[in-house]
Amino acid sequence: MALTRAQYLSGNTANGVVLPGQPQGVRPGGTGISIASDGTISVDASTVTGVVKLNNVTAYNSYVWPNVLPGTQSALTTDDSGALVWTVLGGGGIGSVTSVNVSGGTTGLTFSGGPITDSGTITMSGTLGIANGGTGSNTREGALNNLLPAQGSAAGYVLTTDGTSSYWISPELGAVTRVVAGSNITVSPPTGIGIVTINSTGGGGGGGGGLTGLQEIDDISGLFDGTQTIFAVTVTGGQAIPPGIGTGQFVIALGGVVQNPGSAFVFDSANSELLFTQAPPAGISFTGYVGGNADPILEVQTTPPLSGGGTSGVVTIGMAPSGVNAGSYTTANITVDDYGRITAASSGQSAAIPSGSVMSFFQPSAPTGWTQRTDAGLSDAAIRLVTSPGGGTGGSIAFSTLFSASSVYSGSINITSGQVGFSSLSEGQLAAHTHSYIWAGDNGATPGGGATGQAYQIGTGAAGGNQGHTHSLAGAAATGNFTSNFSVKYADFIVCTRN
Repeated sequence: MALTRAQYLSGNTANGVVLPGQPQGVRPGGTGISIASDGTISVDASTVTGVVKLNNVTAYNSYVWPNVLPGTQSALTTDDSGALVWTVLGGGGIGSVTSVNVSGGTTGLTFSGGPITDSGTITMSGTLGIANGGTGSNTREGALNNLLPAQGSAAGYVLTTDGTSSYWISPELGAVTRVVAGSNITVSPPTGIGIVTINSTGGGGGGGGGLTGLQEIDDISGLFDGTQTIFAVTVTGGQAIPPGIGTGQFVIALGGVVQNPGSAFVFDSANSELLFTQAPPAGISFTGYVGGNADPILEVQTTPPLSGGGTSGVVTIGMAPSGVNAGSYTTANITVDDYGRITAASSGQSAAIPSGSVMSFFQPSAPTGWTQRTDAGLSDAAIRLVTSPGGGTGGSIAFSTLFSASSVYSGSINITSGQVGFSSLSEGQLAAHTHSYIWAGDNGATPGGGATGQAYQIGTGAAGGNQGHTHSLAGAAATGNFTSNFSVKYADFIVCTRN
């Protein structure tokens, strides 16, 4: 029981006459306390379990508390010897603060106005660092830059996490950034950020393995544990997805982010299972839709070098030929455009022909890697084979001058053999001569009066005048200017040096 100040000062008289300085009554309270016949009270400190009670409050107080009156706002303390003493609060006594100051330490904060010894105000300023739970900046942009991963090369990227660390990722690698509604489909919200809701606004016939319109896939987020990647799926409260449904007919969102079909997930139609590339983390939300006649692609567009596209039906995408003939090229010279396509290709010169080599080519100009020689000694000249060192030129008559259709030469021609021409002789040109013949004298007349019936050899009169005659001779010797035709066939070659 707590005593009031008045009770403490006057003593408690409720239990009879107060005898100043004397105990009014003693009663053993437990083991370890004994009272002798002469009134002596003994206490065994090692075994005492009771309490000695003094009915005289003043005597009790003077025995237990300091034998002085406490001052206003005093506290009971002990001095250096262990005795109880009253100590006034404030003024430098125990339990009082004599000076207050604040240090920012490593927080990045600063304080002014201290130390305070009586009264005053300490003012805080500065920016709380990240290590102490702050942002390290006093602007929104600065705070975001300090808290987010480095943004130096992340323009257009989205923030994602692997469950432990956050980082930037291209939207094309993990999510669809734009959803366009096809026939009988509505998308909400049409723009902005949030959970995309896709609904069917009308029926649809045929296609897609028996599904009509767009149907919601039953929630499988309760199975996400950060390790499982394959999940059996149903629609409309447990109905199986009909066979024939393809991956492209699914719209799947994890945590409100639409996933890219074919790269983020695929659908195994045979087992009616979704197979995710990365295991969805535990606690992430799931939203999914599948439809037979749903066509989330509204238009296919192309950029060079591809061409084609369309908004419905069979969409054809192609690429124009590069103009390069298919085949193998030796020491190829190639040209590559901005899209990495080879637009020109030709076989180059063999590295086995050293630089400076000279060769002739049957073509209008020097091939790649060669330079045509234009020396005067090589123009309109013939090729001469030699066993001495080659590479020289000589002569003065051009090839086209010497071998032309009307070359003229001066000099004489001596014929040492030839053919005599035909000539008919007249009688006067014949040598003088006679002819003899046999005559039989049987007609009664005989030469010289000879007997009849006898054969006689007689002669004719002389003929021939012994006159001279001439014969023509082809190719006779001549002296003067002669014309010849040496217009031989030729082929023009050029001489080139290897670069």
